[in-house]
Amino acid sequence: MPDTEYGIISALRHELNEYGGVASEGTTAKIAQLNTNAYAIKSALTAALTKQNDVNTILRNEKTRLDEKKSQIDNAQKGQMRVLQLNESHRKRQAAYLNLIILVVFSLAMVIIMKFARVKFSILPDSVYTLLHILLFSFVIIYALVTLVNVSSRENTNYDRLDLPGPEINTDATRAALRAKAVASGDLLGINNSSTCTGAACCSDKMVYDGSIGKCVSSA
Repeated sequence: MPDTEYGIISALRHELNEYGGVASEGTTAKIAQLNTNAYAIKSALTAALTKQNDVNTILRNEKTRLDEKKSQIDNAQKGQMRVLQLNESHRKRQAAYLNLIILVVFSLAMVIIMKFARVKFSILPDSVYTLLHILLFSFVIIYALVTLVNVSSRENTNYDRLDLPGPEINTDATRAALRAKAVASGDLLGINNSSTCTGAACCSDKMVYDGSIGKCVSSA
């Protein structure tokens, strides 16, 4: 029970003593009993609130622990996914090289077979065997070049993505040199930006703007 209820009981005893004279023993006993009950209820409520605060503290600590555990699990999963991605990228790269090796071995086997057929059977003329050798080696060389270029153009960590160079970013000094060159040549488009003039505003008193060529020309 809150302190206000205990204050009401105390005020009731004070009123009985002040206006009603000496209270009877039964009334005094009942008030004392009410006072005792009020203290007991107040103590019980205080204990319950203390336990509730303890439970809230435990729940908050447990939530913090679970959040940390979840973060660790998420980081571990991301690490595993990264390892799997690297392994898959390495596998695809090696598969491309393996296909090239298989083609080379197959071509050598074909060369041996054609040489054996040429010696043992002599069915086809030598010019045909020469042409077959040229076509076979040309195909192997072209396939090897295409494979090597394709593999080298891929990212090292992700074979499915092309390793393209980023856009060229001009420095302030480079842009200043380009603007100076554009001004010297009279090319207004080359100096057109937010910090410079545009159109006829760039022409001096003895110059006029020619929109067909985008330059200032002499007015004479």
